[in-house]
Parts: sequence; C-alpha cells; structure tokens
Amino acid sequence: MKANHNKLQSECFKWHWNNYPNSRRMMWMNLNNAPNAKLGAQYKALGMVAGVPDISFVSASGVFVGIEFKVGKDKQSEAQIDVQVKLTQRGAYYYIVSDFETFKEIVILHEA
Repeated sequence: MKANHNKLQSECFKWHWNNYPNSRRMMWMNLNNAPNAKLGAQYKALGMVAGVPDISFVSASGVFVGIEFKVGKDKQSEAQIDVQVKLTQRGAYYYIVSDFETFKEIVILHEA
C-alpha cells in the first residue's frame, strides 16, 4: 500500500512543479518516517514531529496548506487528526487526498 501512496504523492508533486513554476520551492514533503530507530531518534532531535501532513505548501495568497495522502484503507492516526485540528484552528487549510484529480482541484483553488 505504501508504494501506491508514494506513487500518488510523487505524481502530485511533479504535476505542481511542472505546472506552477512560479511556486516552485513553495511546496515540499515532510519527513514523517525514519528508516530505523537510530535515525528516528536523530530526526526527532532535529524536529521531526509525528502527524504532520505529507506535503505542505504556501499558496499564492500566502496561506499554509497541508495535504495528507491516504490510499485504499489508510486512515488518519490520532497524531494526524491532532495536527489537522490545530492547523485549521490557526487558519491553515488541511486536506486528505486519495486521488490525483482531488489534488489538482486543491492546487488550482489555492494557486489562483
């Protein structure tokens, strides 16, 4: 299932990069999972936080947008729900995306 998640995220990121050149470097991935416990401890010490969205971007209007990819039976963790609540309470946007077309609609809405 992770392969499908990664494929969707990669497709979405590349589409944004290629179609919004003026917004390059305003969308980025967040490192949420370390490959092993040693790196996990190092990443946490550097600021890795559980629950942050897979992709973040600053829209053309300067608004923070978080996008969490969920494919198939994937569901949000408690930490992801907590981050979603806190982001939206602060005026940010948070979306759960399970297909490419939804991602495109979100980007078009925020990059207009």
